[in-house]
Amino acid sequence: MTEFDDDSLGATFWLKIIGFVLLGGLVAMIVFGLIGAAWYEWGIVGMFVFFGGILLLIAWIADRRKQKEDEEDQEIARSLDR
Repeated sequence: MTEFDDDSLGATFWLKIIGFVLLGGLVAMIVFGLIGAAWYEWGIVGMFVFFGGILLLIAWIADRRKQKEDEEDQEIARSLDR
């Protein structure tokens, strides 16, 4: 073993962890700020409708992306079957 080999995770690992924690905190602050603003402006029902719409939009985008990937996979499979 060398003098510097202490089986630690290293500074890069800990800097990444700190970065992810700070980023997660920032994202949480933004999300809770948006929820509070929507609740203040439109009430609880309007807030749920607004964020339900956002979630539906995210689901639609993810579904379209998955459909395109599946179409590409089917084209590749068909070209290999020939």
